[in-house]
Amino acid sequence: MLYAVKKIPFDSVELDKVLREVRMLSLLKHKNITGYYQAWIEKLAVDDSIHKEYEAMWEEPIAKPKCLYIQMELCESKLSEVVKKEKIDKKIAWEYFKQIVEGVEYMQTKEVIHMDLGIWNVLLDESKNIKISDFGLAKSFEENVQPFTSSASIGNKLYRPPEMRKVNSNVDEKVDIYGLGVILFELLHFFPTTTEKLEILTNFSKLGKFSKSLNIEQYIQSFISELLSKEPGNRPSAAKILEQQPWTTIEKKDEVDGA
Repeated sequence: MLYAVKKIPFDSVELDKVLREVRMLSLLKHKNITGYYQAWIEKLAVDDSIHKEYEAMWEEPIAKPKCLYIQMELCESKLSEVVKKEKIDKKIAWEYFKQIVEGVEYMQTKEVIHMDLGIWNVLLDESKNIKISDFGLAKSFEENVQPFTSSASIGNKLYRPPEMRKVNSNVDEKVDIYGLGVILFELLHFFPTTTEKLEILTNFSKLGKFSKSLNIEQYIQSFISELLSKEPGNRPSAAKILEQQPWTTIEKKDEVDGA
């Protein structure tokens, strides 16, 4: 069996920070979350290739660098690469979304918030099943009731809900629902350029509605708008989304419209 090994060079003072991903992954066992097998730490020699690879990223030379190795399930591709190439078939897009929601709902039952849920952190295995990855910024519900002070450095700006853009703001699991809304938008609307995506999502963030004519049905836009609500309390939980099964309702509506 083949595995993926993630390498994270670090200084000794950063140990707790780099072990966060290991702690979170060890809590999560789900078909739509990247499988975790084991982790270990090794010291790096100054002339080590990994040390050289990351040396430019460090603000100051690290006297005794180490490297955390995380052995995980191997995935074939990134969903972000798939959506860049071509427009995805609507049924496949909704199936991907359903699997992502199932993964998020499981995380919420384990009281884990991903905090960086974006399409770049969603992988596909060889059978094209969704695997949510990269839990380096994840937090538990309990941790997240504390004031949030580092929003400027977390996540892609397009995926950040309003509450994550405020310094010292409290955030909860609804930040991941906002990420789901942006992911669904990217799955259903093909963006020929990053500039167009930035323009549309920036305008939505400011106005609270889509200001440009899109090739997405109005009722789907309404559902995405609910996920992207500025008020966390107005966003449905992952469990509520699974209960509502919007993919089934929309599929039936498409059949009626096409009749």
